[in-house]
Amino acid sequence: MSEFMDNVLSSVRSDEHPYYHFEPWDIEERPDWVKEQARKDGIDLYTDEMMKHAGNDPRDFQSGYFHSKAFIRIIMAGSQVGKSMCPKYEIPMMLTGVYPIAFRHAKGEDTGVARFKSVENIIRFGRRNPDGEILDHDPERVDDTSHEWDCGNIVGAGVYDPTKMAPEGSTIWVGTFQKALDQYWWPSFEDGARQIIPPELIDRKRGNKGFAKSDGKMKVFLIRGGEICFITYESGYERFEALNLWHIVLDEEPKDPRIFAACQERCKFLSMIETPYQGITWTRKLAYPKEISPDKRLFHATQYDSPYQNKEMIDVRRKNNPPWEVGARVWGIPTEVQGLPYFDRLKISTWYNKYDMPFEWKAFVATSEFFDMEQQSHSSLPGMMDVEVKPHVRAEDNRMTTWRVYEDVKPGVAYLMPADPAEGSENPDEAQDVCAALIVRPPSEELNDNGTRKETHPVIVASLRSTLQTTPFALCCAQAAKYYNNALMCAESRRAGCNVMFHSELKNYPYWYQFTSVNEKSQKQQTKDGFDMNAKTREVVFHYVEKWIGEFQDEQYPGIPDRPLLKELAAAVVGKNGRPDHTKKGTLDTAVCFGIILYILDVSLDQVRYNGPAIKKTVRARNRFDMARALLSSQPSTVMGLDNMGYRRS
Repeated sequence: MSEFMDNVLSSVRSDEHPYYHFEPWDIEERPDWVKEQARKDGIDLYTDEMMKHAGNDPRDFQSGYFHSKAFIRIIMAGSQVGKSMCPKYEIPMMLTGVYPIAFRHAKGEDTGVARFKSVENIIRFGRRNPDGEILDHDPERVDDTSHEWDCGNIVGAGVYDPTKMAPEGSTIWVGTFQKALDQYWWPSFEDGARQIIPPELIDRKRGNKGFAKSDGKMKVFLIRGGEICFITYESGYERFEALNLWHIVLDEEPKDPRIFAACQERCKFLSMIETPYQGITWTRKLAYPKEISPDKRLFHATQYDSPYQNKEMIDVRRKNNPPWEVGARVWGIPTEVQGLPYFDRLKISTWYNKYDMPFEWKAFVATSEFFDMEQQSHSSLPGMMDVEVKPHVRAEDNRMTTWRVYEDVKPGVAYLMPADPAEGSENPDEAQDVCAALIVRPPSEELNDNGTRKETHPVIVASLRSTLQTTPFALCCAQAAKYYNNALMCAESRRAGCNVMFHSELKNYPYWYQFTSVNEKSQKQQTKDGFDMNAKTREVVFHYVEKWIGEFQDEQYPGIPDRPLLKELAAAVVGKNGRPDHTKKGTLDTAVCFGIILYILDVSLDQVRYNGPAIKKTVRARNRFDMARALLSSQPSTVMGLDNMGYRRS
């Protein structure tokens, strides 16, 4: 191999092709104005997650990618920063063993090879006089011949690890969208002005002079029997089932996560390169896992980090972009990116990226078999209310019965459980919608040393997003409600068929919220189990949520530990007639549950009481008195609502 490389390099002058002059860039220490601009855009570049997985600046970016031997390498960065340049150059390096000059020398070493006098090099390295002094960074003076200047010499980026070189006859796949393949990837590899691979590295004896297009795939044949194969996401995840691949590159996030699952079974190295245009999706957990793994590396950069980006142009694009797209395009941070925000999305995104509250996955299971909620005369089995329910810690989310539990049950405390049923499915992957539920308690009576209350807002203690069908979802909720001191059941119980089915299954649960309204025709009061989500109450419910969000500043913890709820709130968009709605891929199920709680605690506080095992009356009285004082002593609500008699109130 050493002899082969010497022969190749001796036949090609180092200045004949741009491939050999590639120099990776890394992130320098960011100036304060960059950090301040990120803060104004609702982006925290220094979260615990970012520090743990990407590291503080200054740090490696492109060079870090090339030198990393991790099985999975992820580049999640702003647009137009050179993400894809990393695999574009590494692919021929791996397959041919012929490296750009910078990767043949130790990091920081002067190679003695002069850089091209190009627009890109002037922007990055500047025009320099013979003494090395930088004259300017003006790209318009690229053809200046008034005096002698250059862009300096290529500097070593560290010797590329030869163990990453692929065996002869290896194949590397690039997966991307059809449009990106046609307009970006293929023109970079086929013959032409944009080709990055030197002609001498292409095997002209194979295919059509080194290239092939057939069966929906495009191929480039390289020396040493290497092949680059391009495949599109649109062809389906089954097309990514292959064996003995050296490296697979996924350019931008595939919407079907099964593509990633198939790829990681088929290769020695796997790269995911993306700007998070699609918002907060499955790739976020991939990039920011809870635990650090030597088999996975994250490389992150913003547009302002790139030495080729012009600050003034970034500022112009940032101002012209919708605010909710700035996080992804400029800062490379996953945020919800579609639609006109209904709530303050930048504030919510700040909370989402800043706070990751601890929780446990738990399922709540009755300790013995039961029939219905309370014992029935025709059954020998006890009712659920007569059996004990215990929590069981789970290792992960099964998307059916596992709750995110932020706080265990407290004795003598009242709890509420709103729920939003859906049709669900026996197979979680086939569920078109999810069922959602929350468990919430009023603020406690504990005081700080200065006499102020430790808690001023209701507390979310558990949340559930389940793909179960309606009936088993109802039983799952009932057992959790039983465990949390027989929580007041505040589920939607009317309008949609799944709501009616949910109530039918739990109609004998003894602690239902009573929704009272006035019949418009008879003007008589009518009271029914559960919450009635109609056009009027929906508007009021979301006004309560909006009021809650407005009570907290960007730098304050918003009292919402549930990140899926924050994600929903960030994704909420303005729909028809200005009403809150969600995008096609989004949901507002948990947000609805949250709003229902706020509504009930303001409008129907008299129904919120402790329903658990018998306790001393003095404790119960004090609990209800302090709860009422905590909720009612705050400033009067400015939200228009409905009182428990169904009349409008302010």
